[in-house]
Amino acid sequence: RDMKVIVLMSTYNGEKYIKEQIESILLQKTKENVRVELLVRDDGSSDKTMEILKEYSLEGKLHWYTGTNKGPEKSFWDLVNSATNDADYYAFCDQDDYWFEDKLQMAIDKLETETSIVQPLLYIGNFVKTDAELNPISNTNIRKNIYTDFAHSLVYSSAPGCTFVFNNLARNEFLKYDINRNFVIMHDWLAHKITLINGKMIVDDRPSMFYRQHGNNVIGAHPSGVKGFIKRVKRFLIGSSKRVRSDSARSILSVYENELTDDKKFLLDLVANYRFSSSKMKRMLLSSDFNHGFIDDMFFKLLILMKRV
Repeated sequence: RDMKVIVLMSTYNGEKYIKEQIESILLQKTKENVRVELLVRDDGSSDKTMEILKEYSLEGKLHWYTGTNKGPEKSFWDLVNSATNDADYYAFCDQDDYWFEDKLQMAIDKLETETSIVQPLLYIGNFVKTDAELNPISNTNIRKNIYTDFAHSLVYSSAPGCTFVFNNLARNEFLKYDINRNFVIMHDWLAHKITLINGKMIVDDRPSMFYRQHGNNVIGAHPSGVKGFIKRVKRFLIGSSKRVRSDSARSILSVYENELTDDKKFLLDLVANYRFSSSKMKRMLLSSDFNHGFIDDMFFKLLILMKRV
């Protein structure tokens, strides 16, 4: 059967690397029955990004539109809503990476093995982290503790959204969440959680792209080691991660309450409302559903006690 994939790219002042990324998408090697389309939303760039998009658009190589600056989470969610509903699969795409020529076909092959069961599907690929010149940084494609269950999705990130490819059923589930009305959360975090309400996550450890880190990333990889741990502590205590898990859980619960099994509703309610109930806090502290490793577990329990999850 013929298949269509729509690549969803959000741009913002990305003139330096965007041509490389667009070219890597245009050079995707897929099977003859797979058609790839690129849809771009510019998030109010002030550099030459829109001029570059116009050039490619005039050549018939992409479709694009622009809007006011919303930030990456809302910009990507706007793309989810703006894309046509006739694609088999959709893929998130950052403006400054570089895709291997078989990235999309690798994802499609994995996703197509699951079509015997009709359900939302989310493919999560791997990457090689690089510097600005696409030189690989050692040991960056090694991942561990990638969970595919609903409980862990509520408190831990899985992978960057630029590795995500999802089916039409998953997109339909995403459309129920209004990021302009409900709690604002990063698009990949939200997509991960929503898919696992009624669907499945597929993890592929094979790298399929260069994940460029250049110091000005709108979205980027978090540092590892002691430096990364200290930065993560600051995010939880005073920064962007403060209570984002419980706030997003409460919003997801309100939107998808009628679709949840009792077990998943219980987990969402626990994360959403532990701050307001001593009994729920105790159950969350004692639960093994969120275990991630000794050090992370101790840090997680401390955050619960501080009401910072």
